Amino acid sequence: MNKIIEMLGNIETRNNIEILYAVESGSRIYGFANKDSDYDVRFVYKRPLKKYLNIIHPKKDVINFMSKDKKYDLVGWDINKALYLHYKSNPTLREWILSPIKYKDNPQLFEDLPKFNLENLYQHYYSLAKFNYRKYCTDDLTKFNHKKYLYVFRGLLSCQYINKYNREPPININELKTHFPEVLEQINILINYKEISKEQLIEYNSLVQNLFKKLYKKPSKVLVDDKDRLKIEECYNNKFLEIVL
Repeated sequence: MNKIIEMLGNIETRNNIEILYAVESGSRIYGFANKDSDYDVRFVYKRPLKKYLNIIHPKKDVINFMSKDKKYDLVGWDINKALYLHYKSNPTLREWILSPIKYKDNPQLFEDLPKFNLENLYQHYYSLAKFNYRKYCTDDLTKFNHKKYLYVFRGLLSCQYINKYNREPPININELKTHFPEVLEQINILINYKEISKEQLIEYNSLVQNLFKKLYKKPSKVLVDDKDRLKIEECYNNKFLEIVL
């Protein structure tokens, strides 16, 4: 952790920013990291006030840094980008907020903002599962990748969780799997990175296909009238001013 804190400090100095919030993301918070997993560090930052007041201020709102050994991948979003993506119910930002591994905490940063839209979350996890399934899931055992299947299951079970409970799903697959005992054994094999047979691979693919078939519905679209929308927008604008002033 000390190395990551040092990297974040160097990023602050080089870019003349203040990091408001920094966490771990990726497989380490999803519950299926292994000995070869890198560190996916994500952070939210703000620039000096005059940068936001300047008409010709830099449009860049993302900072990227990769260590030479490629073990540490750091990505940061400007606070205006982060708040806008919160307004759009961005699932990636939600996972940053819920990350249990925090390098710099700031409980008030996203406090008192509206809840994330379940339809947006559902669509994200469904697309994530579908993409990984189409690209990586085959009956060829030589191409089998534990982590890719875990991404598929995590996406599908997150969708099922939303349908079942009508609330935001857990981000960690170890918590998520407890709600679906019918796939517990298969997921545990993947999490422990155990070798599987050709027959098991075919079983996994069949199981995934059946899970896709079960996703027959998604959350109803929540309509917001203009009056409420203005209140929501004002909420985000006020939060932005509170942070940068």
